[in-house]
Amino acid sequence: MMNSGCDTLSSLTPGIPSGTVSSMAVDVEFKRREVRLRETAKRRGLLLSKSRRRDPRALDYGYQLTDSETGKLIVGNPRRGYGATLDQVEKFLDQPFSND
Repeated sequence: MMNSGCDTLSSLTPGIPSGTVSSMAVDVEFKRREVRLRETAKRRGLLLSKSRRRDPRALDYGYQLTDSETGKLIVGNPRRGYGATLDQVEKFLDQPFSND
């Protein structure tokens, strides 16, 4: 019988339940995505910042994308700044870029 990827991960990390290992893998992938988008934003003269709030139900939870020089909000809630999802930020950064 063949082992699933989760079983293999669990055997590589003794003492950690397989659900925790797969959760950790998802967290690592999410962080990599966040770093990649932060670097893309920086190359375009933008700043990607994350709210310090940890309650997803909070109105100021999430991300914002601002112009590095002017501080003008590019992506986020116009009233609070934060509030954008990483998907929204990625969608904006995936658009063709012109530095005119």
